[in-house]
Amino acid sequence: MENINKITRVISVFKDCQLNKMIKLIIGLVLVVIAFIIIGIKNKKNTLSKAPVNFIQLSSAQSSSKHLPVVPMKWIEELDEKYTKQPYDKYDNLHGALSTKLCNGVYDSAELFKQGKISHTELLNEMTKEQRIYQTLVNFEGQVYNGGVYQFLFNYPELSIIALDAFKIIGAEKLSKDYEKVLHEYMGKFNTVQDLYAKFQNNSKDWDKRWN
Repeated sequence: MENINKITRVISVFKDCQLNKMIKLIIGLVLVVIAFIIIGIKNKKNTLSKAPVNFIQLSSAQSSSKHLPVVPMKWIEELDEKYTKQPYDKYDNLHGALSTKLCNGVYDSAELFKQGKISHTELLNEMTKEQRIYQTLVNFEGQVYNGGVYQFLFNYPELSIIALDAFKIIGAEKLSKDYEKVLHEYMGKFNTVQDLYAKFQNNSKDWDKRWN
């Protein structure tokens, strides 16, 4: 009888140990789940804080002429002579030669931008209004020819609104109307470009909520 009692006590202790292990395992799993939830919340907040809440606009308080490219008159004359009889829709052409120097060359000479110390938005905000328009048009053309309008919106979201302004300024009416339809689909309904800027500068809403 005594041996049976000992066996019963051993079994009871064993069961208690197993129960304690199970409780510890459940607590551990709960803590892991809580940790993942906390990390997810932090990541969401980081995503919102890093979102491009300030789209590039025509006007900028940081606007200056320091990024204006300086080119010799001889270079311009040589281009005129080379491309006078060259069809514009054939490569290479005058537009390609100009944009390589006046657009790509500006990026190449912007050391802080190349080093990642300032963003694309900050760089363009330092340019003149005319440069912002030109850079937007060249970037739009390159992206659309390569992968379509949605590639442009994905790679250069900061240019998505100013692009509509740029099309209107250069008188590209059909392109402007077509692109505005794209923005309605992409960003939600709006009446004016200023409505769009105001919507995305509304810091009382989470970033995701501003796209409705």
